[in-house]
Amino acid sequence: MFRSFKDTLPSRREIIVGAVAAVVGLRYTKGDSPVKNKLTLVVRFRIPELQQAEFFAKIREVFTHIVQENTFIEASLVQDMRDPESILNYEVWDETPDSFMKDQMKKDYRAAFEKMIVDLKIERTPAWYSTIDDWKRE
Repeated sequence: MFRSFKDTLPSRREIIVGAVAAVVGLRYTKGDSPVKNKLTLVVRFRIPELQQAEFFAKIREVFTHIVQENTFIEASLVQDMRDPESILNYEVWDETPDSFMKDQMKKDYRAAFEKMIVDLKIERTPAWYSTIDDWKRE
């Protein structure tokens, strides 16, 4: 399809966001990503402090396998500084929610982690997010 010169110009929103990002020292990249199905999975856990050592050990063990997956991009595990029982797991995948559930959640290495979540009655709230825009420091 032929694109006119006008179609290649950035939108007003892209100009504004790019300018704001430049002022604060970030690089703005439009939502065009080489990742086909960029999916962000955010899981909020409520974990009593007495159970956190076991939880952290198990999730670190799971991630020794996850980082080997072809569709895995990145992950972070963060703790609320004001509420230490609130733990957030942030994962980025080149997957769709359906493919993730079908292909990733059935991996053998996840079984012990999933069992621990149930056995310890850890509260877990997952959410799927799609990327709108990305910013990175230059």
